Amino acid sequence: MLKTLSVEANYTWLHRDLVDPGNAAFRPTDVPTHKAFVYADWTALPRLHLIPSADVASSRWTVTSTAPITYYRTGAYVNTALKAEYELRKGISVSVSARNLFDTNYSLVDGFPEAGRSYQLAIKAAY
Repeated sequence: MLKTLSVEANYTWLHRDLVDPGNAAFRPTDVPTHKAFVYADWTALPRLHLIPSADVASSRWTVTSTAPITYYRTGAYVNTALKAEYELRKGISVSVSARNLFDTNYSLVDGFPEAGRSYQLAIKAAY
């Protein structure tokens, strides 16, 4: 067992049967059937943490925002991220991270594509 590495994961399976007697084409929208998240926290040096992660989801139903109303699946996706955090001193750290590392083009709802690759620089102070 590595004392400098921790790995965590979660998985959700959601089964829904929703019926609308007035609309045979109705589908429950906005929620995937399968969703998982996994990340690791590796202390590469005494004050340096490297934190890779992956968010995985199966396709989900969505509905068009214009007439005629049509239900369709958005498609599955894998969204990866990497964060490096360095503790300057007790309670103060600086981090740099990148999300959607592979610049995956995906959408959760009709007409609203998710952000492409993004970067963040942060300073955290805890007291």
